[in-house]
Amino acid sequence: MCGHVAHPCCWFTHRISSNRAGDSDSCKIYKNLSHGAAYIRHNEFIIYIRKKMLPSQLNVGGYALDNQFTIVDILFSTKRILRKSSGVTMDVVILIKQVPEIALIKVDETANEVVLPQGPGTVNPFDEFAVEEGLRLKEKHGGKCIVMSVGTDRTESALRNCLALGVDEAYLLSDEAFNGSDPQATGKILTAGLKKLATYDLVLAGKQAIDSDSAQVPGAVAAGLDIPQAMFVKKIESVADSKAVVYRTTEDGFDVVELNLPAVISVVKEINEPRLPSLKGKMAAKKKQITKWSASDLGLDGNEIGANSGTKTTKVAPPPPRPKGEIIEGDTPEEVADKLFSKLRDNQVI
Repeated sequence: MCGHVAHPCCWFTHRISSNRAGDSDSCKIYKNLSHGAAYIRHNEFIIYIRKKMLPSQLNVGGYALDNQFTIVDILFSTKRILRKSSGVTMDVVILIKQVPEIALIKVDETANEVVLPQGPGTVNPFDEFAVEEGLRLKEKHGGKCIVMSVGTDRTESALRNCLALGVDEAYLLSDEAFNGSDPQATGKILTAGLKKLATYDLVLAGKQAIDSDSAQVPGAVAAGLDIPQAMFVKKIESVADSKAVVYRTTEDGFDVVELNLPAVISVVKEINEPRLPSLKGKMAAKKKQITKWSASDLGLDGNEIGANSGTKTTKVAPPPPRPKGEIIEGDTPEEVADKLFSKLRDNQVI
């Protein structure tokens, strides 16, 4: 992917020198850009530079650059980008789940299993708010918006729904070894996917999936990546200087939390109003490629995922029927109110 510097790009390389012990002066072109800019690979670093007059020599991370060029980004071997506060861009990954239509789910107590309806299902409703927030961050800051999901081939329809909204890339983590994964195992799989993807500034997800309601996956991903997290966020106040300020909902209101990026954030429905796809977006989504990664692609051996998940289902049963309601009658509204008050007091409700 990288070749030695050659004409006409050699003017990039003689401007860069390393102050780090043991570094060689050899550089390689990683990617040429227009308007006097390029990505340069120097040992384990990838450096994005562009031509611009500066008042004096710039030294960032041990790398010196003369006053004809400025280091815009330094991309380390982990591929996490440290950006200057001006012109910050955001690469956002949204974790989505394809869920069945809840009203059509049935429980087979004899077989001790949940019977899911046929059909592609839909995007988890809470994840739709995460997708919308990711698109808004992209529109405000630039960068890429990416969706990632664990599922089967049927999950492609949910990913294409996101592509139709304006998402740039979609990744499907699919393997028979993933079948039956519990929330913690799903978090492990997504963690492996994000590590392979490598380049991201923010990971978004809905607060929970409506089929399992566990709300465990975003936290499990943050723990697996060892990065900050904020759950149940109702507002992203700002993103600047490699930090994000968010409003995290609590039982009593909300906390204002500052996070170092990259970070994982789960969102609630109060954060925005999701958009609808356009006809043009739907047509474009049909042609976009969905990248598929298997267990071997992610370096997973089946340990603690799928059938080897840490939790086991011992019994499946439908929820008990709601008790029959009671109608309180009376000749006057006052009499009805008195009877209702007495019943609530007798049952120690009030």
